[in-house]
Amino acid sequence: MFICSACGLGFDLKSGDVSEEDASEDTNLTSSEDQNTTENDTANSWENDPIFGEANLPSVLEELDATACDDMSEDLQHPGATSYFVGTYIRDGSRWIGREKWILFPNAYWEASGGVPCEVSWDMEITEEDLVTCLACDFALNVDAAISSSSTSCPQELWNSPSEQYWSSTYEVLMQNGNSVFYFQSSGQAFGWGYASESAINFVSEPDCKWF
Repeated sequence: MFICSACGLGFDLKSGDVSEEDASEDTNLTSSEDQNTTENDTANSWENDPIFGEANLPSVLEELDATACDDMSEDLQHPGATSYFVGTYIRDGSRWIGREKWILFPNAYWEASGGVPCEVSWDMEITEEDLVTCLACDFALNVDAAISSSSTSCPQELWNSPSEQYWSSTYEVLMQNGNSVFYFQSSGQAFGWGYASESAINFVSEPDCKWF
């Protein structure tokens, strides 16, 4: 699967817009998780998500490159992170269940002020819709996201606005030869690439560099 490494450009998962991120004021963000974990407790929480595991698909989580923004970080010397959106959807009879995550890997400058790998997690309510933009796609999904605070470990400043906790979008999904491509119905812009079976689909976005 091809993942673009041009992390100066990133997709807004909720709108489908493409925007160039500029360095902003350092907010001294630290993870909401206890920083005093033992060596045995340092596994990233998203690696054990049951919905991602139950999909029985190749894991897009294994394709995340935590270093994708390192070169830009060294140029800017500013706290930030390499971030990805990932999602998994499972067809359960006539309904879908799903979960999406925003995963951040801190650069050295955020780590110096307490930043650690973290996630923002949303539970998804899904309904199938008619195709509008990608007529070659297999189906469309209207998704309503609600923050899963119990699964979210990133600093609250990153997700405490109502528009980050609850949002909606419509995707059109193309499945071919065991792969999937996710498009925003509103723009036709592809934003995620992953894997597909008769009962499940997943995706990972391109890496996006964020600055705090």
